[in-house]
Amino acid sequence: MVYARPLKAAAVTIIATAACHLTMNAGFAWARGQEPDHPDDWAGVLEFGATVLATWILMPLVLGIGMRVLGERRTRLQILLGTLLWTGVSLTYVDDVDRPGGLMPVPVLVSFVLVGALLGAHDPGSARNGNGTAGGCPRTGRSRRPVTGSVRRRRGTCSTRSQPRWAMSALRGRSGGICG
Repeated sequence: MVYARPLKAAAVTIIATAACHLTMNAGFAWARGQEPDHPDDWAGVLEFGATVLATWILMPLVLGIGMRVLGERRTRLQILLGTLLWTGVSLTYVDDVDRPGGLMPVPVLVSFVLVGALLGAHDPGSARNGNGTAGGCPRTGRSRRPVTGSVRRRRGTCSTRSQPRWAMSALRGRSGGICG
């Protein structure tokens, strides 16, 4: 199904956003609850910093684990850019959340989820490379297979160069290029 990956990415991004937003609300309430010993004291600054850092760590974890649980692979772009985007959003709207009952603007949250869904929709494994083959051997078009242990490769298949050149030659029984 063409729309399964973006829908999974949207669902995971919604869950990650909700988890991070709730973490920010609880952590900032904890920071506000710290009583200052002196009027000029920086009470709650450690709690505030720990909360922001926790959301920055939580976002890539939830995005990565969520997409993996739903069976999607190759989600590094969504995790990396989603985390960077969340860092910017959380720093920009930290004052909106740092109030009792505070909430980030809903259009910002909706935009974040849409961008997360679009980032998750990108699947680098489905893209074709420049010569028209989908990640296979440029000469034969067959998929690449790693050379492992004592398993002999069939003629005409490609390897991923996971083994040293001498090991591949020994397994193949001859020397040559990457395509046999």
